[in-house]
Amino acid sequence: MKTQLFSVSLLAASLFICEDLCGQTRENRDVSGFSNISFEIPGNLVIRTGPQFRLVLEGPGSNLKDIETKVSGGRLVIRKVNRWSSFRNDNVTVSLTLPQVEGLSVSGSGRAEISGPIKTHQLSLNVSGSGKVITGDLETDRLECSISGSGDIILRSGGSAEKGEITISGSGSFSGENVRVANLDVGVSGSGSCKCHATRTLNAKVSGSGRVIYAGDPEIDARVSGSGRVMSK
Repeated sequence: MKTQLFSVSLLAASLFICEDLCGQTRENRDVSGFSNISFEIPGNLVIRTGPQFRLVLEGPGSNLKDIETKVSGGRLVIRKVNRWSSFRNDNVTVSLTLPQVEGLSVSGSGRAEISGPIKTHQLSLNVSGSGKVITGDLETDRLECSISGSGDIILRSGGSAEKGEITISGSGSFSGENVRVANLDVGVSGSGSCKCHATRTLNAKVSGSGRVIYAGDPEIDARVSGSGRVMSK
């Protein structure tokens, strides 16, 4: 009898856990009036440009209840209500459509991808922690990228920018050799790496063991402190 009761209790507990962890919920949220995004949860964010704002969250219901989506000062912030709660990165997927992207920041271990081409006056990409930002084709007058920690920024396709600024602090990596930047400033502090493409001028400063690997034939101003290097691809 005890064995039967234990089996029933174990089955009930298993069903409860599966409902909590395996049951997927799809939730639409009303948002508008922003061109900048802050992604502060462990999960996946897919961004597309389109004429209408649209935000869809998918994942276990218990996780979605703990995610706040708030617009303030032209920025959409996606974050956990309870900072001490935890869930796996692959548990939650956020799909966002908006007319224009001007800024994207990832904090923590999240992954954000801008799917499709981007055309904007200024684009700012930031990673703080071990997260990742990936973009497609981009055309912009000014490109600003910042990595703090071990995260990555990957400009996967081609494009161009008139002015660029890349800052890496820690062991993170920037991969943007397919995007041609006319005038580029790069600063690496720590063991990070920057792969870039400059066509007119490149001002590179390395402190530590980091590396700047560049394509193109720009006029170079390189300053290195430590064992780091600035070298042509």
